Amino acid sequence: MSDLISLKVDDRNADATLARLIAKGENMRPVMREVNGDMYDGVMENFDREGRPSPWKKSRRAAKQGGKTLQHTRRLMKSITRDYDASSARVGTNLDYAAIHHFGGKIRFKGRDRVMNFKQVRRGKMTFSRPGTGDRFAKAGKAHYGMKVSGKPYSVDMPARPCMLLLDDDLAKIIKRMKKHLED
Repeated sequence: MSDLISLKVDDRNADATLARLIAKGENMRPVMREVNGDMYDGVMENFDREGRPSPWKKSRRAAKQGGKTLQHTRRLMKSITRDYDASSARVGTNLDYAAIHHFGGKIRFKGRDRVMNFKQVRRGKMTFSRPGTGDRFAKAGKAHYGMKVSGKPYSVDMPARPCMLLLDDDLAKIIKRMKKHLED
């Protein structure tokens, strides 16, 4: 003998809630604009504080001349763009060198040939001497002679300075904003 179980579900409230969520989800443009602003503010704060949550390694230029790391000309910071639509928010840059600053890595330079120009310093009788015996570097138009030199290839280790980073606090703020939009 089998027992029959009967179950009745009243899903009218669930249907209304789902319909409301779907309607809110179809028009995400206002909240995406706000999320986009939050993302942009987080990236700009990385530049202002020179790294979050821990500071970036100070660049040689900033240590020597003063100023902030990654902000000598501010080209990288000014290249940060933002965009949003009804379903997404984006913050980024189109500079080629942004990735090496963000992730770090090794930059390899090829050796190159160049001409070094020298001006002869007068010491009595005018004679052409070898560099290092009183001659000085000069611009091409002012030089007495030039030497072709070959530079060696070299590399530079670039430390990671994650500038396009959103912290957990930034993400929590974005999630809270999205939940508020869907619940209202």
